[in-house]
Amino acid sequence: RLEFRPMKLKALQILFITSAILIWSCSEKGDTRPADTLLIDRAGILETISETLNNRLSLLRNDYGLEFVLATIAELPPGETIVELSARLFSQWNIGRNYGGQGLLLLLADREKEIRLEVGMNMEGVFTDLFSGHIENKQLKSYFLSGQLELGLIAVLEEIEARAALVALTEASADTIQARDTAFLS
Repeated sequence: RLEFRPMKLKALQILFITSAILIWSCSEKGDTRPADTLLIDRAGILETISETLNNRLSLLRNDYGLEFVLATIAELPPGETIVELSARLFSQWNIGRNYGGQGLLLLLADREKEIRLEVGMNMEGVFTDLFSGHIENKQLKSYFLSGQLELGLIAVLEEIEARAALVALTEASADTIQARDTAFLS
């Protein structure tokens, strides 16, 4: 015969309520990505060019086997940096998993005007730290701050496509990438 004491019942109720709150808070954070979605504009800052962006992101996936997800959020969650959030979302969303580990996440936090390019392990030799840092801190950041984010994103997508083409043509040697980094940063 199963017997619940009031104290055990109370503990089970607390456990159930805590679990429900955690599940609700995860869904409120927007930590899910609909299957095959490449553009997630939760901040609503890309509405005017969403069709163009979706087309370019689909081209990268279909022509080059690179799963590139572009996401915006209104603001960073309390206590979480953009680096932590992008790493968590990259993992939770399984970016690049179905494409041989070839994945990128570009995350933009609107209120803070912060940018993070998260690169999958198989793409680190092509999308180097130097390239990512330049995108985050120099190129895209200036467009973001000046209200011309659309122009900056198109320029970033063009460079990402050029690097993805090198991979597709098996011309993405260390020397080629270093030459692109040097030319890109000059």
